[in-house]
Amino acid sequence: MSIADEKNTQIEQLAAQTQAVILKTLQHQRDAGTLPGDANLNQKIDKEDLEVLELLLSKSELAEALLQQMDPRTLALFDINQDGKIDVLDLIELYKTALLDMEQLALTDELTGLYNRRALKDMLKTRIYAAQRYKHPLCGVAIDIDYFKQINDRYGHDIGDLTLQHLATLMRQHSRISDIVARTGGEEFMLILDHTPPAGAQTFAEKLRKRVEDSPLIIPAHTISLTISAGIATLHPDSDMDVLLKAADLALYTAKNQGRNQVVLAPIEHTPHLATPRSTQASYPPA
Repeated sequence: MSIADEKNTQIEQLAAQTQAVILKTLQHQRDAGTLPGDANLNQKIDKEDLEVLELLLSKSELAEALLQQMDPRTLALFDINQDGKIDVLDLIELYKTALLDMEQLALTDELTGLYNRRALKDMLKTRIYAAQRYKHPLCGVAIDIDYFKQINDRYGHDIGDLTLQHLATLMRQHSRISDIVARTGGEEFMLILDHTPPAGAQTFAEKLRKRVEDSPLIIPAHTISLTISAGIATLHPDSDMDVLLKAADLALYTAKNQGRNQVVLAPIEHTPHLATPRSTQASYPPA
């Protein structure tokens, strides 16, 4: 067998294997919540989905076999433009969707679905410019899960991931549409509260702290109590993004050093390297 023949045989085997995988996936897909073009059913359009459709288009017999076994609802998984067939126009539409998804993925924390640090900084620059130009208040709230390492060590990293997702859900539910909610790394999160003075941010953070304390993570065989520490910083006319974030972090560290499960407001001077934040919440016992 020549090298060319061997390569063609490998391609045919790959096509057959891919067909079997696709058909099995389609047979088990759910009718509800299926994203058009999402061949691997991971709720996003990615490289694997593009490769599947490209293979379909390059192997006409594969596409024909799939079409024969698809009911109308299943056909919609690949028939992106809904013209009743799988063709190059579907691939073009899928590429467009993939570009949007990839752009969103670059700005989103994969585990929690919140904004990531890059997205936070990109959006915060614009918010700070508007707040300083139009003279409206803006606050940043740095948040950290208390004793998160102990949760990981005791229950494992899978439960640790569920803990992060649980807090992310509570933060989304507690926030306004205009708020920026981000995971900045590990067990650390950041909220940007636009049009919010320090007193309003303090009230917001305290309500969130109490809600987390009252909302344990409940999973089979375990109920895991959670608490958070929070540090608040206020944007001032001569501040920039780095100053704001550093001041919020400093206030957060103070909250943790003072016993955790509390909210600390950075001083009005807003000078992170000199500041001594003050607690705005009575001391609570650590989780």
